[in-house]
Amino acid sequence: MTDSDALINESLPPADRVKDLLEGAVVSELNALAWLESFNNSADHGRWDPGWSCRDHAVVLAALLTARGVDAQVVHGANVFIQGPTSGGADPVGLGNDLAQGGGHTWVHVPAFGTVDVSPRLGERVQSWRPLPVSGLTGADWQVPGLATHVAIVRGAPDYEQAVAIATNAVDTATAIYWPKQSEQFRADMLDAGYIDSPLAHRLTKVAGSDCYFKLAAHLRGVSQGVRRSLARVSHRKAWRYLNEVSEELIDEFREAITVQLASS
Repeated sequence: MTDSDALINESLPPADRVKDLLEGAVVSELNALAWLESFNNSADHGRWDPGWSCRDHAVVLAALLTARGVDAQVVHGANVFIQGPTSGGADPVGLGNDLAQGGGHTWVHVPAFGTVDVSPRLGERVQSWRPLPVSGLTGADWQVPGLATHVAIVRGAPDYEQAVAIATNAVDTATAIYWPKQSEQFRADMLDAGYIDSPLAHRLTKVAGSDCYFKLAAHLRGVSQGVRRSLARVSHRKAWRYLNEVSEELIDEFREAITVQLASS
């Protein structure tokens, strides 16, 4: 483990370690490398996919948190963001999982902090969605400029539908609704492209090899430590190809960091 990680682990409580990671360059770098353009996903019955790469985001972020000594869980379920009608007359809009249409979402849960979900792309106009200058949910505090906000963590389909109905009628209010269905403690083998099995995983493997997610996580860790330059301003294909230049030393240091933390948990 590097000296910087040791310093973080010894000096900060887990919740502050999460905040420290989220407030750095890691999230914007991960978004730049993992977000895809929206598309109709043939592997999911041709449903529209916003290109969030949520499973990729969640697993990599859970790995980075684990390397910092934070207990991280990967959660699978359903999620939707809803903006209620406005006092100016605009209709309610939503972005996320409609239970009637299927689909799902993946995020991270940190027992000492709460929900960590940085994959949602809320600042862009997609379909009828009104762009919001915020990211997804990090903890229990979700602030949206100019709107009242509400976070609902529900435990079943009836509660999910009820929360959607309430949010759809809440004037000048933005609501984030999460229904966690399955939770898995982070494991190193989750970084295998076969586990993630996403459209991004299929593309990234072709360019950066079968260990592409270890390379991506090691790169992000290197960016946070100031030993790797950002790839956010180059094309996806170039950025993914540059992941092959991540040194074996950085990859091995990252593997060791998560191995040590998982062994001690």
